[in-house]
Amino acid sequence: MGKITDIKLQAKNKERCNIYIDNSFCCGILLETVILNKLKVGLEISAEELGRIQLESEKRTVFDKTLDYISKAQKTEKQIKDKLKEKGYLKETIDYVIDKLKEYKFIDDFEYVKSYIRIYKEKKGKKLLEYELMQKGVRKQVIESVLEEENLDQKDACFTLLKKHLKNKEITRENLAKAYKYVLSKGFSYEEASNALSLLKEEDL
Repeated sequence: MGKITDIKLQAKNKERCNIYIDNSFCCGILLETVILNKLKVGLEISAEELGRIQLESEKRTVFDKTLDYISKAQKTEKQIKDKLKEKGYLKETIDYVIDKLKEYKFIDDFEYVKSYIRIYKEKKGKKLLEYELMQKGVRKQVIESVLEEENLDQKDACFTLLKKHLKNKEITRENLAKAYKYVLSKGFSYEEASNALSLLKEEDL
């Protein structure tokens, strides 16, 4: 048992407070929770009891806020976890929210990858798609599984992108080399890029 000696609003998040017990930092907690539970300087309370109050009050509030966050755009599991960690929520709260989101099918990395690939497969090759998805925190095994399931054939996409890059440009060796490098930078394979160049040359014959 100890005594609350200070309650300070957090500098980066005015909806949360830092609670100090016996002049030592104890935890961060929602301002709403502080008010509802009548926490104030001088109150005798144990760190365990404070932790219980914090966890139970945060769960529902954080879940609702996370629903608002993901309603604006689909997110990966890691993106949501990182956002909640950044806000300083308890690990138990984060685990609860993630489990509930999965239970209600609000997050599903497999579906996220499928959607991402279908949106960008005409503009980006497999290598770039895989890189960007891994940057978003999706496990490589999940990405590879979806890519295998989708069985992408990007020859046409690569050719279309190559032609678009060369639009209104003279077909010179230099411009062809730049276009070749461009489609490679978009994640298409050497084979796809070479095939696109061959098709372009056949069109110009």
